[in-house]
Amino acid sequence: AKPQQTLEQTAAEALYAGEYQTAIDQLEQIAQKERKRGNWRKYVAAVRQLSTAHNYISNYNKSLFYALEALDIDSEHRDTLGMAADYMALGSIQLNIKEYKAAETNFETVLLLAVNKSAMLERDARFNLGNIYIQTGQPGKALPYLLHCKQVDSLAKNYDNLIDDYTSLSYTYYHTTPIDTLKLFRCMTEASKYAVYNNGQSSSLGAMVKMASLSRKFGLYEQAHGILQAVDLICMLLNRPLEEAAGAKELAHLYADQQNYPAAYRAFTNFYEMNDSLF
Repeated sequence: AKPQQTLEQTAAEALYAGEYQTAIDQLEQIAQKERKRGNWRKYVAAVRQLSTAHNYISNYNKSLFYALEALDIDSEHRDTLGMAADYMALGSIQLNIKEYKAAETNFETVLLLAVNKSAMLERDARFNLGNIYIQTGQPGKALPYLLHCKQVDSLAKNYDNLIDDYTSLSYTYYHTTPIDTLKLFRCMTEASKYAVYNNGQSSSLGAMVKMASLSRKFGLYEQAHGILQAVDLICMLLNRPLEEAAGAKELAHLYADQQNYPAAYRAFTNFYEMNDSLF
């Protein structure tokens, strides 16, 4: 018989699968339990995951509150790797709300604390720094960080991360002057390939929406529409409301680019209704 899962395992699985409210409910139970027990390590782990979950659903105030609480506890106990993970959480929030300088500082702090101690934290910090430089119009500065991540993740056969690596590299090549079309489409192809391997996971669906966006920007409207139809179907079958809303928003942009304004209006209305139901 299959052993019964712990609450920690089911919360981690819910978080990975994009079932964020389920994860939050379970993590709150875990945090309350471990605080009563006085187990600060398990308590802070739950608090840090709560920060991540709230960040995913754009509840940035709560996410920041939990990340700072975790950092206070880890600093008090001088837990270097714990502090690195907390700075990672803070940087991720700041990246999402476009506070790029603060995010850059926190990710650089992660590198200092995690060097030769945590390959995962080092990789994630480099990946996030690369994405800061994409978003701030510095593709040349982003490239070495993202290529390093791709090399690390290829050796580890981490398909989930490779989806993100190739997607971000696609955007990097899109923003180079002139656009490196050949490398861009090679990276799009690789991202799509790994997304198929992990079909249905939140990272895969997010990558597919980004691929649709890049296809639209190159005028490949039929390709973009086909990708978004696949995203919509998978989201409905697997109950992925966040990714379904992202797909609806991108579909609205696609129709607008094609000057099909009635369809764009319907798609935007659909997106706002989905978004309101989530939050």
